[in-house]
Amino acid sequence: MADVLNSVDTTVGAGAFNRRVSFQLPSGNATDGVGSPVPNYTTVLTTWAHIQAWKGRKDVLASQFYATEYQRVLLRYRPSMNITTKMRMLYGRRVFDVTSVSTPAEAQTTIELLVTERKAYGSLH
Repeated sequence: MADVLNSVDTTVGAGAFNRRVSFQLPSGNATDGVGSPVPNYTTVLTTWAHIQAWKGRKDVLASQFYATEYQRVLLRYRPSMNITTKMRMLYGRRVFDVTSVSTPAEAQTTIELLVTERKAYGSLH
């Protein structure tokens, strides 16, 4: 897949932003029917993004293999956006943890995120 981020001026064509995503911050805990804490989230931003598979890795935990897939997410830069690694990103029914936030070449044209999808791993989560 060709890189949509122009390395010279760090711009991205408008047509590349074709996925609607939301960003949420934790907003405390509620409790479920048996009294266990359940985290609540508040949506703080909904915007258009470009999502691209980036890389993956395998980890071994408790003698089992677990795959981690990283997605590269590009957003149009806006000074009002303050995306942090404390947030999670929603795309459809998928939930991603924000692991890295950067502004390529500090050009203030694009925000680049690395995210990992949350997946259930049996008794580990």
